[in-house]
Amino acid sequence: MLTELCNIVTKKLKFFYDIAQIVLDECCSNSNLITNTKDIIIKATKIAGKYGYSFYDSLIISDSLSASCKILYSEDMHHTQVIEKKLTIVNPFA
Repeated sequence: MLTELCNIVTKKLKFFYDIAQIVLDECCSNSNLITNTKDIIIKATKIAGKYGYSFYDSLIISDSLSASCKILYSEDMHHTQVIEKKLTIVNPFA
């Protein structure tokens, strides 16, 4: 999600917003963007209830599933957990 990327670049990595704009432009030029539809948001609520993730993390998972991703890299979620028998969460620092 672009909002999460922007947040990480500016808050965690402490770059200025002009750098964040460059990062966002680069990401958009190399990626497919997913719009959060009603179905994706409802799926996120189901994921949150089933797996215990926050709604925001569940929305990232739901977006990943809707984009047919096989791997979701996250340092904040459960490493090696498989969601819906389709998506594996991988902590790249584990």
